[in-house]
Amino acid sequence: MSAGISVVNSLNSTVSKDSSEVGTLPISRQYYMMAACKFLISRKHSIVVEPSILVNADDRTVGEFYKYIHPGIKIYAQNFYIGTYFNTWESASFFMQYHFPRLFTGFYLEIPYDPSIAWRNKKLILEFMIGIHLSKYKTETLNHRYW
Repeated sequence: MSAGISVVNSLNSTVSKDSSEVGTLPISRQYYMMAACKFLISRKHSIVVEPSILVNADDRTVGEFYKYIHPGIKIYAQNFYIGTYFNTWESASFFMQYHFPRLFTGFYLEIPYDPSIAWRNKKLILEFMIGIHLSKYKTETLNHRYW
C-alpha cells in the first residue's frame, strides 16, 4: 500500500485576478493526493495489479469535488506495466512503461471518445518519456520486481 501528497506552488497562496505584471504566470496552489495498493496475482510470472486513486485540487476547489477524483489501474508484468487513469468523461487515457537495466522508457496517450474531436480540436495528447536509473542497483530491474 502506498499514499502520498504533493503541493505545487506552495509559496504562492492565491491567484491574483488583477495581476498585470509582464512576465508573470499566475498559478494557484495545486494539491495532489494519491493512494494505491498492489495485489500479487502471480509470483511465478511477476504479475501485479495496482488500483489507485489520484485527487487533484486547488485553493478554489469547492462543490463538485468528485470531478477532481481520478481512479486508475496499473498491471505489472515483469519489467513492463500498462495502465489507465479515468481523467475525464470525454476522453480515455493509457500509459505504458518498460524498464531496461540502465534506463526506462514509456508513453502516455489520451484520446477523445469521439475521434472527430481529436482532429478538429487537436485534443489528442501523446507524450513519450525516457529516463535513466540513478541507483547503484541498476541490475535489480532484471529480477522482475521484488514481489
